[in-house]
Amino acid sequence: MALGDNLLPEGKTVADVVENRLTKGFQENGYRVLAPGDANYDSAIPLDVDINKFWGWMSPGFWSIGLNFLTAIAVKAPLKGLEKSIEVDSEVQKRFQTGAGNNWKKVIDRSLEELNTDIQNELN
Repeated sequence: MALGDNLLPEGKTVADVVENRLTKGFQENGYRVLAPGDANYDSAIPLDVDINKFWGWMSPGFWSIGLNFLTAIAVKAPLKGLEKSIEVDSEVQKRFQTGAGNNWKKVIDRSLEELNTDIQNELN
């Protein structure tokens, strides 16, 4: 049974968070990422992204609390290396004295950084 709330920035969705991280990963690999309203958006190559997992949980301990976060996405596009769906995932655990929001943010950010690295490796 799940406890607690999602720790997303106000007004953001899981899709928004994943989109921002994917955008960063593609841009860091020399791709130009377009948004609706940008010039040439209608002729841009679309990405098909499935968010399969995006959740966190706590592992209580005697001296510290383990904060865990699991992310898994599948990306497909008509681009070299992405013709077949690639799946990237990340599972991070860090131990803290409390389950405060800032500690959760550190774990989630680390998981998304690992996703970004995996995407970069797939694109190279």
